[in-house]
Amino acid sequence: MIDLVNVGLYIFGVALLAVTYLPFSPATVDLVLYSREKQIALFERRWLLRGVGILSLLVLFVRALVDGQLRWIGLLGVTTLVSAVAFWIGYVPSVMSPPKERTVLSAAEGDELLGPDEMVLGLYQDGEARAYPRKHIARPHYLPDVVQGDSLVVTYCVLCNSGVAFHAEFDGEPMDILPITAPDNNILLLDRNTGNYIQQLEARVVAGPDEGTTLESIPVQISEWGEWKRLHPETTLVSAPPQSLRDRIVAVMLDMMVAIPKLEARETPFHGLTTAVDDRLPAMSYVLGIERDGERVAIPRAVLDECSVINETVGGTAIAVLYDPEREIGNVFYRQVGEHVLTFRPAPDGPGEAVARDDETGTYWTLSGEAVAGELAGRTLDRHPHWDDLFWFSWAAFRPDTRVFTSEATSSA
Repeated sequence: MIDLVNVGLYIFGVALLAVTYLPFSPATVDLVLYSREKQIALFERRWLLRGVGILSLLVLFVRALVDGQLRWIGLLGVTTLVSAVAFWIGYVPSVMSPPKERTVLSAAEGDELLGPDEMVLGLYQDGEARAYPRKHIARPHYLPDVVQGDSLVVTYCVLCNSGVAFHAEFDGEPMDILPITAPDNNILLLDRNTGNYIQQLEARVVAGPDEGTTLESIPVQISEWGEWKRLHPETTLVSAPPQSLRDRIVAVMLDMMVAIPKLEARETPFHGLTTAVDDRLPAMSYVLGIERDGERVAIPRAVLDECSVINETVGGTAIAVLYDPEREIGNVFYRQVGEHVLTFRPAPDGPGEAVARDDETGTYWTLSGEAVAGELAGRTLDRHPHWDDLFWFSWAAFRPDTRVFTSEATSSA
């Protein structure tokens, strides 16, 4: 005869454990597909829910032990083992911490670690160039670092191919980052020191005491190691490979599930979205995203392949995109230099590494924004924050009011 009390205790206990796991594991998130708000609410109540669930299973264990019901004891043993393994290897808040040991290498030392075609995330901060192997940052989703005395958090979400860096302080307090989950395929970060939840692709606090605050971001370029070195020969490289057994296992699993070539070959995002996919562009096509004073624009890579130099105004600010289609690398800059608002044109026959020439002064500029010849030689363009080479679906999901830049717009300009 079935003991309905035992059945109820088991279902209740397992359900409470499951509800604190399913939305926070890449393997099971599509089974529930909760909104970001619901995921945050569940995470904040996780210890209460788990405690009640474990208590329910403990009561069941005591009842089974007293009544000598070995089948229930065996089932509880299997359930405990499966739950422990699942939380150990598949629960994002547990498995996405960065390795404790990180080494800063010279470019020459980096060549021993990376091939020239391996991908890196690169940033340039106050005259210092720093690169991070994509294969090292894909699992933890972030790496803390100090560049030119500034504490930074360099973040990356493989599901969107989105990289951005933030200053690692909030109101003077250092950040203590913990990845939580990935609503709409983008990593959600918790700053444990303030209780603020940060959506990586929005660069904004979406819940917590400082909800609505936009973080000061630093643009991150995604490029091949060889091309990054060509732009910045003096660069250093942060080596942070997985070290523990669990980290190595998780890194292998992620590479099997969501390696970039596999994502590129898809027609839809890896996980489901809570909104419809914007069909103005193919979901998994690459775009360069720019945001300024409430205006957003996406520039498809297909347009960049045709138009290597783009002059644009976003949020009332004059910006320029300089891009090399063959090397698949580019940058976004402010067009204001002193009293001049520059208009750039391609310069395929320019001196050295020059890719553009401005109409106003006749100065030649490199992809790094350095003036190498002309009236402004020696000057450097200021970089404008942007999101480099991310999947269209993700930019549109978090910025549905974005406009899409077209080659016709370039022609008219």
